[in-house]
Amino acid sequence: MRHNVELVEASGGDATAKMTLHPHHLTGLGTVSVAMAADITFRAAVSTGVLYATAKEIAKHYKLGSYSISC
Repeated sequence: MRHNVELVEASGGDATAKMTLHPHHLTGLGTVSVAMAADITFRAAVSTGVLYATAKEIAKHYKLGSYSISC
């Protein structure tokens, strides 16, 4: 599934990306969820190969979920 994320601008530590929403992006309520908070630790930088990421649901509530993502 493609999400069609496009990098619009990147400079000096800032970046703007855009993604056109499609029906497969919507939640069961017909809306799109946006992150409320995130904690990211960068462990290594790579420029070649294949990146795999695994997400594990830690907790889930009606409106909020907590996930652990590892690469």
